[in-house]
Amino acid sequence: MPIPMDSKLVHDWVIFKVRQRQQEMFDWSYATFERATRYDSVFCIPVFWDKICMVNEQQPQETEMSLRIMWGRVDKWLTPDETMIEELSEELGAECELLEVYLPCKIQGKLEYTQYMYIAKWCKITHEQHLDPWGEKIELVYVTFDEFVDYVCSEKCNLLLFSNYVMRLKLNGQLDHLKQAIFW
Repeated sequence: MPIPMDSKLVHDWVIFKVRQRQQEMFDWSYATFERATRYDSVFCIPVFWDKICMVNEQQPQETEMSLRIMWGRVDKWLTPDETMIEELSEELGAECELLEVYLPCKIQGKLEYTQYMYIAKWCKITHEQHLDPWGEKIELVYVTFDEFVDYVCSEKCNLLLFSNYVMRLKLNGQLDHLKQAIFW
């Protein structure tokens, strides 16, 4: 459900915006409801010939590297497509010939935003990585399709909607649909 037009912006932070509105209840009393929004996110499955590239990443606040699907935050001055191209360039040092939105997921509830899952096809490394200056560490890890599915279906993957989607494909014997979308 979208945020009602009569809601008021009560907090405008760096990443989150919080809006509130008064709602009349069935007993004629009023209650305050609030909802937060945040910048959208992009995630990517970069394909290098017959391998999928994942990242072994460590952010400054983390104590160790962990394997992840490449991701980024959509800043307000960029579109999701522009963000994904920028992330491919900065984190992988790569360009792709074809960038497709595979699975856009609108997250709604007390926190609203959209996660865009991209497939970047026919990637190639064209330059050095340009990592964030505050201490981001990224190593590229190339995996097979089966290794990718195993990761996505494991507790290590924090993309719950995408994990759920892939597990349903696996359960229904339809992983070929995902494989075909990635490699063809």
